[in-house]
Amino acid sequence: PVATKQAWYIGVRAEALAGVYLTRRDDLVVAKQPEDSGLDFLVTIGSGLYSGRLFGVAVQATTKLSNSVNETSTDSLDELHELPFPVCLF
Repeated sequence: PVATKQAWYIGVRAEALAGVYLTRRDDLVVAKQPEDSGLDFLVTIGSGLYSGRLFGVAVQATTKLSNSVNETSTDSLDELHELPFPVCLF
């Protein structure tokens, strides 16, 4: 198969869209994570004090429609299996 290169803005747009969707809710605290962490966002459920309830968000941008996770490439998500909280693939 021939590898196609995505335009630079596809990944940026996907992260921005995920941030917009997550920050719509007042009961979620969204924190951008460092590039090398494997996650794009760490989301705490509950406004105000740290509740201990959280989940991670990994953004995988694509230019094609996908009906399921099985159709997307999950090779880069292997290290996320060790995390002690749920991870949402966005």
